[in-house]
Amino acid sequence: MTVNGVTFVISGLADRPSKTPLPCPYMDWTRIFLKGASLMKLETKSIRKEDWQDELIKLWRKMDGKDIQIEVEALNLGDQVEADYVPLKGLSYDPKDDVVQVWTGKLDHMIYHPKSIELAVEDGHLLSIHIIDGEGEEHLIKPETRVLI
Repeated sequence: MTVNGVTFVISGLADRPSKTPLPCPYMDWTRIFLKGASLMKLETKSIRKEDWQDELIKLWRKMDGKDIQIEVEALNLGDQVEADYVPLKGLSYDPKDDVVQVWTGKLDHMIYHPKSIELAVEDGHLLSIHIIDGEGEEHLIKPETRVLI
């Protein structure tokens, strides 16, 4: 369900026969939690291309040293975990080479010719960075703990 540009997904319903989430365009990385009587909303924030360099540096400063997971979703490979909760050492966009770089202690993950960068945010906390590259592959960068942005 989408209301005013915010996508709501409710999972874990008792009468649902399977544990799969309800259909949603962002069902692999977007979620909503029911806490008591309140519904916490998740927002998807798109970053304009001209702001990628500055915004990724700001995010890196807030996430520096925090454990992250990097997941790549490609049609020909399926979902692949590139890094499983390792400390983030750097996050940047180089407009000259048109590449996003994600550095960890073990991996230098490059995302070439990104087409879009979106943030999944819940109550002001970053849940994931969603980047689509030039070949249509989706890259998800997820902090292990919530990061206030």
